[in-house]
Amino acid sequence: LFFQPELGYVQGMSYLAATLLLFMDQYDTFVCFTNLLNTPFMRSVYRVHPADFASHYELFQLIFAQNAPQLYEHFNTLNINLEHHLLDWWLTLFTKSVS
Repeated sequence: LFFQPELGYVQGMSYLAATLLLFMDQYDTFVCFTNLLNTPFMRSVYRVHPADFASHYELFQLIFAQNAPQLYEHFNTLNINLEHHLLDWWLTLFTKSVS
């Protein structure tokens, strides 16, 4: 990306940009997209640092357990590990379905 060359293109950015383009013109999409990239969460997700991902995943697990305890326990019983799906979901800022 020309806006932040140190970040470059990361897989998943196109999902987010395309979704924004469905609802805004090109200029507003660019402004919105670059503002999102400037948030600490999105910058750390797009840089794909394992330490950052681990802390985000830990926080997700806590929030998941607090807000949906039965589902959380059900996933644990079935040994469903969301770690493999979360990065893809976060990279696309929830615009891609988790399958």
